[in-house]
Amino acid sequence: MSKRIRLGEYAEKMCISRMTALRWFHDGKLPHPAQKISERIILVEVPDDFDGPVPENDSTPGKTVGYARVSTRKQENSLPHQKLAILEYANKNNITIDKIYEEIGSGFNENRRKLSKILSDPTITTIIVEHKDRLARSNFNLLKKTLESQNREIIVIENDELDDDLVTEITEFMVSAAGRLYGKRGAERVRKNLEKTQEELSHE
Repeated sequence: MSKRIRLGEYAEKMCISRMTALRWFHDGKLPHPAQKISERIILVEVPDDFDGPVPENDSTPGKTVGYARVSTRKQENSLPHQKLAILEYANKNNITIDKIYEEIGSGFNENRRKLSKILSDPTITTIIVEHKDRLARSNFNLLKKTLESQNREIIVIENDELDDDLVTEITEFMVSAAGRLYGKRGAERVRKNLEKTQEELSHE
């Protein structure tokens, strides 16, 4: 037997936001059948005993993907190294990688297109990264716990902190914030001041 519940209630039981559930509905990715019956009401058909995400022992295996990221195009030569580390880890642990996503963007940027695609795809249950900072420079533990509540996991190969491009990422983050507050000229002024300060510090 089955029943139909509103999308908001469904999202709460699945431990996801209503916006995420709405996006899954429009993308055809909801794990359960759903129908829009009015402009404001979407009903999801679930089993009578439905109370949350599908258990891990479900017969349908989830996808495993790798995620490699650098801050700028000048650092692109790091991507093959990250991919190799992911593949070596997978081979060593008998894990099948369905796809490796590569992205160029700041770890502080919450709107990375490819990472957003991974996080919004419920069929992807495992994400492998070389360092946790490749996935996110902030709120990593919050992201990890959110995924765990959906029976999804993040595997971090190297647990040490990564700071090789932290200065670059902080610079880009501050320039981007200045652009939103003060416009293009203000952003360029902030960039020049940061680059000047960085150069002075490197000569001390």
